[in-house]
Amino acid sequence: MATWQRYGLFQLPGLGVVAVLVILGAYWFDLPRWTIPLALGIWTVKDLLLYPFLKSAYEGPKPAGPESMVGSVGTVTEDCGI
Repeated sequence: MATWQRYGLFQLPGLGVVAVLVILGAYWFDLPRWTIPLALGIWTVKDLLLYPFLKSAYEGPKPAGPESMVGSVGTVTEDCGI
């Protein structure tokens, strides 16, 4: 799964909580109906703006040791004897 997909899935519960709170606020406190999409839009923009800063936290562990060289391109500097 891509990092941005993992990040998006982790942000969905927060978006759901904001949606419920704004809908209840609109119902209980007679807030205008346009506040619902506005709040959800602001929350989504907040998540998009924070993604570049949080991207590394959502990436999987980096391989260490010899496994980290798999797929890399190397240069032969000495005779291999083959």
